[in-house]
Amino acid sequence: MPRHANLAEALRERARDGGDHTVALAHPDGTGGERRISYAELDARAGAVAAWLRGRDAAGRRVLVVLDPGPHIAAALLGCLYAGAVAVPVPAPTASRTAAERTAAIARDAAVDLVLTETAHATETSRRLSLVGRADLTCLPVDRLRPDHGTDRAPDALPARTDPDSLALLAYDAGPATAPRGARLTHRNLLAAMHALRATLGTGPRSRIGGWLPRRHTPGQIGQVLHPLWLGATAVPLPARPFRTDPAAWLRAISRHGITEAVAPDTHYARCAALTPDEQPAGLDLSRWRTALNAGEPVSPATMAAFTHATPPRGCAPEPWSPDTPPPKARPCCSPRAGPRCPVRSSASSTR
Repeated sequence: MPRHANLAEALRERARDGGDHTVALAHPDGTGGERRISYAELDARAGAVAAWLRGRDAAGRRVLVVLDPGPHIAAALLGCLYAGAVAVPVPAPTASRTAAERTAAIARDAAVDLVLTETAHATETSRRLSLVGRADLTCLPVDRLRPDHGTDRAPDALPARTDPDSLALLAYDAGPATAPRGARLTHRNLLAAMHALRATLGTGPRSRIGGWLPRRHTPGQIGQVLHPLWLGATAVPLPARPFRTDPAAWLRAISRHGITEAVAPDTHYARCAALTPDEQPAGLDLSRWRTALNAGEPVSPATMAAFTHATPPRGCAPEPWSPDTPPPKARPCCSPRAGPRCPVRSSASSTR
């Protein structure tokens, strides 16, 4: 018999085991440091979201998740899983008209019933949904919820006992803005993905997993948020916007936060490899970085070769990997002077 019927049960067990002493999330605090959230605190936040959803009979219903990368997206995803609801993540509102059209189309296609967002985006999210005839949707700013450390562990607050083949997540990675296509992911799919990622990447409880791949993409939601939490490791949700135009800032973040597994699209690795000596950040320590995952775009072998040969002075020696060869075994980091072996691993360009 499987140990857990669904991912929510596994995540709740991690929260109980980790408690106040293990860091679940570590994210930039805006001053060059990091804000740390324990498993107990994240569990309390997720429990508050789940309680709100249960109060609206959300089990089995679709919930639009409109949030920036950070602690609130983790609480929202876990809250949906705890309540047996189906999360439908979309990016937070921006000035992009195309993005607004895509969000509206997803809300229609998924037939969402509720919305989880944050205070900064609540008004704009409601306005955009009203323009497509969904003014009836109830929006909850997750950051306004007060975590209750006392009632969230009551018997009726335990994760919903969902069937392994019931829907857990709708991921809209493909299709044009006006007709996006959703991928149906069951609880069985999510648990299988957790085991596959651990086997492929060699991740474990000491991993610190981060990157800037948008969380609306399936690899972002599963690989950078749910997977480290399932491991009992630390997720490092990095904001995507600064790194699109400043690859050096991404390398600094990997160094500053001690990230062990990072992900970015192929074009970003190409920009990092093209940095001139004057543009290279000073004082980088990439000695803890074990795996650089290339995902979200078609992968270029030339980019992988250029990147792995550009980084050894900073602590990352080349060990290329492709889906056609067995993944290299995880090995302890060497000293910064010698540099660890850092395999660059590729992923499919999109989820079909």
